[in-house]
Amino acid sequence: MTSINAPPLAFLPTLPALDNTFGAYLLGTMLGMLQYGVLLHQGQEYFRLYPRDPRVLKGLVAAVLLLETFFGILNIHTCYYYLVTNYFKPQRLLVGVWSINLTPLASALTNVGAQSFFARRAFLGAVFRALQWASVVLIGREVGRRYRYIALIAILLFVATIALDAAGTAEAFVVKQFSKSRKITASTWFATAGSIATSVADVLLTVVLILALRRSRTGFKHTDSLIAIITMYTINTGLLTGTLHVLLWILSIKYPMNLI
Repeated sequence: MTSINAPPLAFLPTLPALDNTFGAYLLGTMLGMLQYGVLLHQGQEYFRLYPRDPRVLKGLVAAVLLLETFFGILNIHTCYYYLVTNYFKPQRLLVGVWSINLTPLASALTNVGAQSFFARRAFLGAVFRALQWASVVLIGREVGRRYRYIALIAILLFVATIALDAAGTAEAFVVKQFSKSRKITASTWFATAGSIATSVADVLLTVVLILALRRSRTGFKHTDSLIAIITMYTINTGLLTGTLHVLLWILSIKYPMNLI
């Protein structure tokens, strides 16, 4: 009689809460796809407005767009695999699918591809095209040599980021179970170290570009105002990504056992 009167779902196994694991991953994927739409618009506008840019820069923009597309596909596949295909198989939540395992490496390649533009500018000692339009005598190679070592350190940090995230990806494929403490500890350490390296490199490149801009001031009001505007643009360009990177490694240290 008890089994007859029980609710129809009483005998089904209880699913674990997903709020701080794949729920957080799903929200992050949604937010990332919104940013991806903005990125596609920026890419389209770049190729429309700057058709005479060097092939190196065009290739860099195209590479970032392709890498970001691949990164979005990985995130979508991960969400679909865990939340749709295996929505009622709790044991699958403990096994890392190939798409989530590749995510750290894809993220590192995308970040390095985007930041390599600023690394190239800092290394060569060049400043933005807008200053050239204003007919300002630029700092050129002299300042480039002065800050070239700082830019080189940032480039090495980017290489370290790729190496750390590649190691995290390899660790994810070797140790398949999320429940194994070795995997969680190693993956968290690799992700945290990679985020810190990227954050430091972002700060170094921003400082180099700002110093180069400040040294290019001429004392003319119009020119210095233009340099001030471009300086603010330089700061704001990396502000969002830099803030999110810092937030990423703080959360990875504070909450190492989930996917926030």
